[in-house]
Amino acid sequence: MDLIQLITEVENPLTQMKRSDPMKSTQTPTDETPTTLKRWLSPDDLFKEFGFSKSNQDKLRMNRKIPFSKVGRYVRYDRLEIDKWLVNNKVDMTA
Repeated sequence: MDLIQLITEVENPLTQMKRSDPMKSTQTPTDETPTTLKRWLSPDDLFKEFGFSKSNQDKLRMNRKIPFSKVGRYVRYDRLEIDKWLVNNKVDMTA
């Protein structure tokens, strides 16, 4: 393992974490093959992983309902913030 790869794994808290249900508050490592997830998601990535359409993302951003960052004209979503946002906006089910 080279130095750059080691630093990347230490800096990225999502390295070697299997993607699970985003509504769970914690994620635990699995015995399966490690996967590396991108921390910053484009609108296309958010759609592919979470199913939010681009028009829905636009509405949520305009109303400041979803956490996002914007550099110039590029919108990016922090995976960690999106996970927190989903947990914080969970609707409790009643029996």
